[in-house]
Amino acid sequence: LLLLPALKSNTLIDTEIDQGDDITLILEGDVTDPSNSTVGAVSTLQVSMTRFNSITRTNFNVGTAAATSYLEWSDVDTSTTNFTWVEYPESTVKSTSYQS
Repeated sequence: LLLLPALKSNTLIDTEIDQGDDITLILEGDVTDPSNSTVGAVSTLQVSMTRFNSITRTNFNVGTAAATSYLEWSDVDTSTTNFTWVEYPESTVKSTSYQS
């Protein structure tokens, strides 16, 4: 399965969310080859977000697996504080799984 995303790896999404508001982010892409298997096997596409829900994850996309986070956000008031985690009950969030 070959997917061409509009955003490159580690692309920054620069936006502000007012206190009490929320935001929905959507990942879209174009499937350019729904089955690139040489033996005709089924292809699967599923997006997942991991390593984001623990205060022990202190490094963004570097370091040991236990300390690495794939999410970083900033709280900007009179000063800026960066966070590499959010309080969330799940450790992995997955999209719908698509197969062809």
